[in-house]
Amino acid sequence: MKPEAIKSVAALLEARAREFPDRVAYRYVGETTGPRELTYDQLRRAAYAYAAQLREGGRQGDRVLLQFPPGLEFIEAFFGCMVAGMVAVPAPPPNPLKPKRSLDRLVSIVESAWPSWALTTASVLSAIRPALAESPAFDGIRWLAVDTIAPMTGHIPPVTAVAPNTVALIQYTSGSTSDPKGAALTHQNILHNVQYFDEGWDHTHDSVVVNWLPAFHDLGLLYGIITPMWGGFMAVQMSPIDVIQRPFSWLETMSNFRATHSGGPNFMYELCSRKITEEERLTLDLGSWKMALNAAEPVRAETMERFVGRFGSVGFSSRTFSPGYGLSEGTCKVTALSCDEEATILSVRADRLEQDFVEVVPEGLGTRTVVGCGRPGSGVSIAIVDPDTRTARARERWARSG
Repeated sequence: MKPEAIKSVAALLEARAREFPDRVAYRYVGETTGPRELTYDQLRRAAYAYAAQLREGGRQGDRVLLQFPPGLEFIEAFFGCMVAGMVAVPAPPPNPLKPKRSLDRLVSIVESAWPSWALTTASVLSAIRPALAESPAFDGIRWLAVDTIAPMTGHIPPVTAVAPNTVALIQYTSGSTSDPKGAALTHQNILHNVQYFDEGWDHTHDSVVVNWLPAFHDLGLLYGIITPMWGGFMAVQMSPIDVIQRPFSWLETMSNFRATHSGGPNFMYELCSRKITEEERLTLDLGSWKMALNAAEPVRAETMERFVGRFGSVGFSSRTFSPGYGLSEGTCKVTALSCDEEATILSVRADRLEQDFVEVVPEGLGTRTVVGCGRPGSGVSIAIVDPDTRTARARERWARSG
């Protein structure tokens, strides 16, 4: 099926399952669990089985809360929502180490989205039942443990057509500084953005993505899960907890699978540089890594330099880094570097930057180093807007001296 003929996320799954039924689409690698994999056909059959359950007591357009630990179950459930013509609402399950804060965040999402259904695993459902009883926000939600549902066998019915401008996903912000805010994304929004992710990053059917970002995070979902489906290449999924606790596991997985694409926030590159031992480093081969996205928080030139200094001798190139910028309200990707481009690094006056003025000067006392996050493409336009007047800022707020 040609890309322009795909009008929904469910149609994308159907196209891949028909084209590559036995190809492995997703693998999960965990520190404490055995590996698991899904072919495109296995994923389609699981998704259709979940969709059949949702349709029994629901209707097209219902909102479905997704509560999953790291693993492949989230992927099956997400595509099940797409096949059912329902709206996925990904959210992290309550954290037992921070029960009140994480439950308050979940309640905020539920009171915003008002889901009719919630999909999860039997173990998560058992663990969070006491928390669910604490808030009336969860009253009326029908909970379904997906690991009690057998994949569909035999004939697979045709995909239910939905209009491209139909809402497919409500993606919530992190809520780290305020209540989570939801962005309603249509099938058209999602498909445009995954095509945009494909722009400039040299994906092929032989590419391998390693994704350790949470599935409920916009970058983890849009790039780590849906973009590989769009491109027809494999995505290896990891637990963010595993990677943060043992950063070497990320680079080890990149090396073992000869992975070509991956990414994360700046702090993870910093952790790898500081925490991975010399003995561990020497076991790595990162020569296959073509694109290392650095996004989701300020990108630091010193971090990239330190990472290249530690891992350049085992195959990592400075041109592999792709600083980028995105946000849920823009679906996900806004700007990034293409493969094999060097990042733009500028020294600017720190005091002028605090006044919203960029003045490029030679590096020295009173300067700050900033990293460019690429340029927009694929029809994306950017404006710097005054938050008070809501008018575009003049280009004169840029200067170069020295």
